[in-house]
Amino acid sequence: MVMWLVTTRTIPFFKSIQKKLDKTSLITRENLVGARAVRAFSKQQHEIERFKDNAEDIEKAAVRAGKISALLSPVNAIILNLAIVAIIWFGGFSVNVGDLTQGQVIALVNYMNQILLALVVVANLVVIFTKSAACAARVNEVLDTKPSVTETDSTEENGDSSAPAVKFDKVYFSYHDNSEYALEDISFTAEKGQTIGIIGGTGSGKSTLINLIPRFYDASEGLVEVYGTDVKKYSLNRLRKKIAVVPQKAVLFSGTIRENMKWGGDNITDEQIWRALKISQAYEFVEKLENGLDYEILQGGKNLSGGQKQRLT
Repeated sequence: MVMWLVTTRTIPFFKSIQKKLDKTSLITRENLVGARAVRAFSKQQHEIERFKDNAEDIEKAAVRAGKISALLSPVNAIILNLAIVAIIWFGGFSVNVGDLTQGQVIALVNYMNQILLALVVVANLVVIFTKSAACAARVNEVLDTKPSVTETDSTEENGDSSAPAVKFDKVYFSYHDNSEYALEDISFTAEKGQTIGIIGGTGSGKSTLINLIPRFYDASEGLVEVYGTDVKKYSLNRLRKKIAVVPQKAVLFSGTIRENMKWGGDNITDEQIWRALKISQAYEFVEKLENGLDYEILQGGKNLSGGQKQRLT
């Protein structure tokens, strides 16, 4: 009963602590990534106070949970010691009338002491399992998340090379599966070799439209085709091999320049890489690097300028 009460009272506290730890990680990440912005606006003290306030919230929640958990062992000990007193008290009367022997009473007392030791271990395990239950619930939320884009069983490996490269037919798209459409009644055809520019204001859906082609999202209504085949009928691997994407945000991975350039395919030769670098106007600075294509890029491309990262990506 005591264990059940402690467990039910502490789980909400441990869940709250996990959420506050998430916020701490978020604040830390924001300050590491945006360190220059923080300094530029002289917000160091503000960010210190923000981190401190959150840390104090975690401390208060942890102390409350700790106080409740700390009651488990002493309460169990008190109950069992009272039980031992009762055994000796009532056992004494039973010995006096001859129902029990002194050895049996002593044996019962020893059994209670052994139970006490076992309950101390169980009490510690209950605290650990209570913390684990709060963490497991959050992990299960992630594991139970279903992907919005899935592959069908019947996948087309190749499209029709004579068909238009890309075709949109009355396409609608909503991020929240409601009537607030980011794209509405979009229809166009892009032939092979044709260059098309998509122009619009901020938030008009330019990036969203492009993201529908490699199936980063699925259209809410309408049809998106690549080489005459609905993109949903392709395997994701086959579809995305037909498409080259230049992301808005420059992303580089730790490793050599050659390894980053081969993300487009393992069979890419050095000659093809150098040709691509010339087209992106990255040839000159890569050639001047100490190891050329074997130059090691740090995490996130920290040892390259913003312009250099954009050209490489």
